Amino acid sequence: MKKIIGIISLIALVAMLLISCGETFVCGMCDQEKTGKKHTEEIFGEELTICDDCYEGLKALGDLAG
Repeated sequence: MKKIIGIISLIALVAMLLISCGETFVCGMCDQEKTGKKHTEEIFGEELTICDDCYEGLKALGDLAG
């Protein structure tokens, strides 16, 4: 019985790890294939999906501009 519970727990853990990897996308600013959190921003009237790094840079640039 303990073996079955262990196997089920292991399968659930592997499934959660695979799901948490997320899908890949191409950043609209740096044109690199990324995984992780993606942000949607409107830049010059066009909606772009951008990666977390580019989003932070864009946010910092906006903070500098005031």
